[in-house]
Amino acid sequence: MVTIRKRFKNDTNYYFYGMEKIYEYISNNPKSTITDISQALNKDRHTIAKYLEKLESQGLITWEPKGRSKQYTTTTSPLLQTINKNNKLNKELQNVLKTLNKNITIHEGKHNVHTPNGMQKCYEYRRNRETPCPNCPAPKTINTGKTQSTNTIWNGEKKKITTHPFKNFNNKTVGIIEIIEEE
Repeated sequence: MVTIRKRFKNDTNYYFYGMEKIYEYISNNPKSTITDISQALNKDRHTIAKYLEKLESQGLITWEPKGRSKQYTTTTSPLLQTINKNNKLNKELQNVLKTLNKNITIHEGKHNVHTPNGMQKCYEYRRNRETPCPNCPAPKTINTGKTQSTNTIWNGEKKKITTHPFKNFNNKTVGIIEIIEEE
């Protein structure tokens, strides 16, 4: 379970308890509505709504509309949540990545990369390959949760590929940031 206390250290214990209970309920019951949560935890809807707002602002949960209601689910990572939303912050992030001339990419899982044109396999996007690159450090980073590097020859130039993990709130590696530098 996510330790809400670390994320909301300036609030009271009662507040922590409410946040943790709501997060735990949503984790076990994805696509829950405010009404579902309110009834299950025996709290009024107004209180639940305030807690949900705080959880969402911290990137711990997200919601999607269903009729006039919202269905809440936990997120795998605030970074992935930001990238997957079609909002101003995502567009800013994509613009920053474009200006870096494809030298930094954000991967969801081992080889799925977020590009200005949507989701693609990194080896297709970067190198026009049909299969993963030999000596790719991404799978090892996903499996170990640790930064990995490798040197390679790419288009006749020496390159260093480094992959850094990013983790969800349960410390599980859910993606990587890949950096390619000239040697």
